[in-house]
Amino acid sequence: MNFKSLLLIAITSILIASCNSDTMKIEGKIDPSITKLYLIKEGEPMAFDSFDVKNGAFSHSLKVQMSDLIQISNIPMMADVPNVFRQYFVMEPGTVKMDFDIVNPIKNKVSGKLNDIFNNTLTTVRELYEKNQSYFMAAQQNDPAAIAVAQKVQDSISNIVRNVFYENKNNVLSLWALSMSGGDSALDWFNKVDTQVVNNTGIGKAMKEQVKMMQKQNATPDKTPNTKFTSLDGKTVSFNDLKGKFVFVDFWAHWCKPCRAANPKIAALYAKYKDQITFLSISIDPSKEKWQKAVKEDQLTWSQWIIGENQNENQELIETYGIVGIPHGLLIGPDGKAIKNGMRSEQEIEAAIQSILK
Repeated sequence: MNFKSLLLIAITSILIASCNSDTMKIEGKIDPSITKLYLIKEGEPMAFDSFDVKNGAFSHSLKVQMSDLIQISNIPMMADVPNVFRQYFVMEPGTVKMDFDIVNPIKNKVSGKLNDIFNNTLTTVRELYEKNQSYFMAAQQNDPAAIAVAQKVQDSISNIVRNVFYENKNNVLSLWALSMSGGDSALDWFNKVDTQVVNNTGIGKAMKEQVKMMQKQNATPDKTPNTKFTSLDGKTVSFNDLKGKFVFVDFWAHWCKPCRAANPKIAALYAKYKDQITFLSISIDPSKEKWQKAVKEDQLTWSQWIIGENQNENQELIETYGIVGIPHGLLIGPDGKAIKNGMRSEQEIEAAIQSILK
């Protein structure tokens, strides 16, 4: 055998190995009632691939350009509908074995190098939360001892997530860890992720947009949007009606549980500072009836506005104030400029209010 033949065999072997390395084969079992499964990238609305399930078994291969966070589901889109099955897994080269229990999803199993890290981390975090659930609940009632324990648990979870992040900066697990971390360090973490991972994954592209919004949230816009609202008594109102006043604005919705939980705390701040600044809650609800019912149930006695049916008005608010979630607190000065933006906790809101009253 001459040198050229040896070289050709070597090159062919390398090509075959490289082809195998960027292919993922999914093999698994699921309830026979499900006959088709779809793959949806996190951060994208619709499925990019699908395959049939026969007698509760499936096998499917696809190319892997970059590890990505994937949702496998029995519907072809990201949606909350009755009887939907969904399970997250990491798209990675090699064989990924799956065994799904649609009745008890906690028994779902997905194996693979990155998937093992993903699932083991989720299990560890879940068990820590479950073991200390009573402390987290007591902490919400301002129990000092419970707060101390809950903070230690949270610190342990943060360390676990941080380790996953730093050990996987060249794959999608870094972005997943970042999504679990949150906090003020999120932007710093994001800048350390491999740009190829950010630019070539569904979750990376979605996070890139979120980071832009977070940067706006950390800023203090020098003008208010021209959004039109409806007041509780049916009048058309806007931020221009607030000029000349210090105003605390709380963005919320009737369906938002954290918002509803925060309302009593906002009410306490209102009772304390209502003679010094103006309080305003703005609902992003599309339904006036449900908004009005929630206002009555929560006994919100300060100014209440709603965007209502004109939901396209939301975009200007989101763009101006970088609203990535609710509740979202905002403090505006008499000139209409934002003084403090993106507040969530009672302590943060009160500190901002006190800063303008000194």
